[in-house]
Amino acid sequence: MTTLKSQSNTLKKKPGVIGEVAKERPKQDTVAKATAAAAIASSTVPVPEENQTEPKETEQLQTAPAPTEPSSSPSTDELTSENAALREQITRLQHDLHEAQDLIFSLQPLQQPLTETEAVSEFQALIASVEEWVDQKLGDALEPDSEPDNADENNTDNTHGGGGAGGLVFEVDPHSTPRVMKEIQSLLDLVPSPGRAALAHPGIDVDVVQALIMRYLNDAIFSQDFYCPLPKSERELITVVERSMRTLTPRRDTRSRRHWRVETYTALSARPGFDQYATNRMWDLTFDITRLLSLFASESDGQKLAKSFFEGITKPASALARKMHLSFDEFAVEWSLYHDRVGECEKMFEEGPPEGATEFEFVELQSRKTLRGMPGNEARWMFDLTPRLVVRKLKADSYAEAKTLVKQRVLISNRHKEKNGAPTVLGTLERWLQAQYYAQAKQRESRTGSRLLSYLSGM
Repeated sequence: MTTLKSQSNTLKKKPGVIGEVAKERPKQDTVAKATAAAAIASSTVPVPEENQTEPKETEQLQTAPAPTEPSSSPSTDELTSENAALREQITRLQHDLHEAQDLIFSLQPLQQPLTETEAVSEFQALIASVEEWVDQKLGDALEPDSEPDNADENNTDNTHGGGGAGGLVFEVDPHSTPRVMKEIQSLLDLVPSPGRAALAHPGIDVDVVQALIMRYLNDAIFSQDFYCPLPKSERELITVVERSMRTLTPRRDTRSRRHWRVETYTALSARPGFDQYATNRMWDLTFDITRLLSLFASESDGQKLAKSFFEGITKPASALARKMHLSFDEFAVEWSLYHDRVGECEKMFEEGPPEGATEFEFVELQSRKTLRGMPGNEARWMFDLTPRLVVRKLKADSYAEAKTLVKQRVLISNRHKEKNGAPTVLGTLERWLQAQYYAQAKQRESRTGSRLLSYLSGM
C-alpha cells in the first residue's frame, strides 16, 4: 500500500499524458473489481430451472427436421410393372440356383450301396450258411456212416441201395418214376462235369451238393442283369436305351451309362409292389431247389424245408445280389476256367502248380483242411467248391482290372490217400437214372420190333 500511494503521488506531480493516464487508472481498477465480484456472484447463485431447460428446447427445435411436402403415390400400372419385373428376376434366380445345385451334385461322388468290406463279409457269410444248411438238413443222408451192401449196377427196378445213414434206400412209386427221373436229371444238371466225374470218390456227396447250391444261386440270382429280373418289356427298353447311348453324338462314356443304369434300376425297384414281386420270385426259386434236394432231406415237411432254405440262403443271397447290381463298381461272382471242363484237370499238378494257382484256396478231400501252400504233384484237381468274388472299379470310360475279394475254393484229392469205399449217394442216383433210361430204350425197341413184326406178318 505504501508503494502504491507513493507511486500515485509521483504520477500526480507529472503533467501531460502521463498525468491523464494516472487519473484513469483508479477508475479501471474499480471497474475490474466490480466485474470480478459479479462473476463470483453469478457462479454461486443457482440458476432457475426455466433457464436450464430453455436452451434444450431451443436446441431441439433447431435440430427437428423440416416437414417435407407429401409426394404423389405411384400409379397401378407402375406397381404392376415393378411386380412383374421382380417375379421375372425371382424366376431367373431360382433357375440359376437349380443349375448350380445340379452341377454341385454332379461333381460329388455318388454313394456306393456296397463297400468291398461289406461284400466280403456278406459273401463269406452266405457260403457258411450254405455249408451249415446242407450239414443240418441233408447230412444224415449224404454222409454214410456204415459200409453198404454191394448194389447191382445193372438193376433196373425201382429200388436201389447205397450210401447213407445205415445205407440209402431209394424207392420210387412206378407211377411217379417219370417225375422223379426229371427231378434227378435236373439235380444232376447242376453238377458240373468234373463234379460228376468225382462221384466215384467216397465221401464227396456233401461237397457236391454245396457246390451245386452255389451254382444254382449264381445262375438264378447273381449272374442275372438284376437280382430279380424285370418284366420282358422293361428289360427290352433298358437294353435299347443303353445301346442308343453308345451311338449318340457325342457318345456317352461308360461312367454315364453305368450311372444311368443304376439310377434306372434303383427307381424301378423302389416303385410300389416291387418288393412283393421280388419276394414271390425268391420263394419260387426256393421251392424249385428244395424240391430237388428233398430226396436227401431228413425233414419230411416240404414247407419247413423250404422256409429254412429261404431264410438262411435265398434271402441273404438276394439281398447281397441287389446291392451288387445297384453299385457303380461292378461286383461279380465267377467260377474258374476249369469249372465245367472234364479231363483237363486230371494231370494239372504233375508238372508243378499251374499258372494262377495262387488265386485259389485248395481244400484236400481226405483231411478236409485248407492247404497253406501249393499242392504237390500227387494232387488231383476235383472241382470248384465255391466261386470267387471280384470287383472291377468304374473309371471314366472303362472298368479297371478285376480285383479278387474272396478267393475261389477248389477241392483236390491226394492220389496217395485215395481208397475204394462205399458208393456215393449221388452216384447211386445217377446209376439208377441211367438204368431207367436203358429200360425205357429197351421198351421202345421192343415196341418198335413188335410193330415191325405185325407189319411184316400182315403183308
